[in-house]
Amino acid sequence: MKKGISTLIATVLILGFTVAIAAIIMVWGQGYISNIQKKAESTTNAQLACANDVLLDIVDVCNTNPTIFKVTLKNDGTKTIDKVILRFYEAPSTVKTYDTASYTPPGVGAFSIDSKTITVDGITGQVKLVEAIPVVTIGSDQITCTSNVRKFGNFDNNQAWIKSC
Repeated sequence: MKKGISTLIATVLILGFTVAIAAIIMVWGQGYISNIQKKAESTTNAQLACANDVLLDIVDVCNTNPTIFKVTLKNDGTKTIDKVILRFYEAPSTVKTYDTASYTPPGVGAFSIDSKTITVDGITGQVKLVEAIPVVTIGSDQITCTSNVRKFGNFDNNQAWIKSC
């Protein structure tokens, strides 16, 4: 007659394995959920800062020649804008992008107005629309406030919206 383990020992072993697996899943799940919460908090803080503390506006855009533009930006918000991404449109599908990171100062301070003279290489026609997208620092991250895109100009009627300086 063969002998096996008793049903009591088998039950205790199964319960032990179940508890061990449950503990492993709980430890992993705690870290996973904590990570998701941190990401959600970071995203929420960025969206709130962009919505409430960054109030960028394009006051004026003019050009001294077809590739040199003077862009006047105003920040009525409480957060300093670290840099601005500018897009120059000749047509809806023809765009040149410029980043003000190389300027001193690169952005616009809180409650201030600043003008930037920008040379945009590759412009072959007339710029009809300029977009400005603010970039701010929240904690240690640079956040592009894509919900705060500001526009100056228009594509309507083949009219020149960007005037000469």
